[in-house]
Amino acid sequence: MKALLMHKKEDFDLQQDLPRNEAALRQDLELDTILDAMAHEDEFLFEVARVALLSGLDNDIETISYRQAAMQDALNNPDVVRSLYALAVEAIETKRNQRLGIFSRNPSAILSGAINLVWMFTDILEKLRNVARESTEMFESEAFSNLFAMLDHELSEEYLASIRDRLQELKFRRGVSVSVELGMGNEARNYVLTRQKEKSFMQQVFGKHSPSYSLSINPRDQAGGRALWELRDRG
Repeated sequence: MKALLMHKKEDFDLQQDLPRNEAALRQDLELDTILDAMAHEDEFLFEVARVALLSGLDNDIETISYRQAAMQDALNNPDVVRSLYALAVEAIETKRNQRLGIFSRNPSAILSGAINLVWMFTDILEKLRNVARESTEMFESEAFSNLFAMLDHELSEEYLASIRDRLQELKFRRGVSVSVELGMGNEARNYVLTRQKEKSFMQQVFGKHSPSYSLSINPRDQAGGRALWELRDRG
């Protein structure tokens, strides 16, 4: 998914080559004063403004007109644009603050952290889509019109619901279903995680049930609880 607010058909390249005399230009024209005012202490915005300003001579008339129309929309609807940017920042901060248990050897902790992160990203995407739907009539530029249409199309209710359904499945409320093959010496190999078939209400109530066994541990038995978690993580 690409915003395409700076160019009609390609992403804005922050790594593009700039004039060799960039440092001299910034000093002689005191461009950093302008860039600081534009960025308002936001390092990312400062970098975008710096590259856009210093690479401006490479733009054709179509690109300039495209950006000016988008800028006019932004000036006419500053609150909406700030909301869009705030959601992007929220997503970055969410990823930064969420601990995925990367340095943990506990599979349950890693999986749980990943599920929580994707769930929060899904909520942010839904907010982004809603802002686009509520604001589309307020914008006239090709850049923002295309962006809002893309968000509305690609972040549909069905798509977001399917993500949440998959995340619910990954919590393995009904246990884990795995298929394996037997190799040399009957050693298990080629483990494959399989999806469990959904049962209707009637099947759950009146259907044939396989025998099951349960084990209860005293709430104070911490060692026993840890042992069960270790067995679960081993599969």
